[in-house]
Amino acid sequence: MKEIKVRLPDSLIASLEREAKARKLNRADVMRERLADLPSCESITPDVFYQTVNKVRHKIGNILTRSQAENVVAACLIEFKSLEASQ
Repeated sequence: MKEIKVRLPDSLIASLEREAKARKLNRADVMRERLADLPSCESITPDVFYQTVNKVRHKIGNILTRSQAENVVAACLIEFKSLEASQ
């Protein structure tokens, strides 16, 4: 396994720690499970993703940073894929 470093909001870290404690797992195991459970977005190319990010930023007057817009688009894609999988 390879190690990666990522910065997460305090609220997400707290949520991971609560779940890990309740399930008697370590936080890394909980994170790996959550990542493995994400629906696949294989049909979305990087070009399409970034075009969508730019469109979102433009439509709302560029009030979001690129990073914030990327998070919004990624969250929407994940939600759409999970809805698709549940039907």
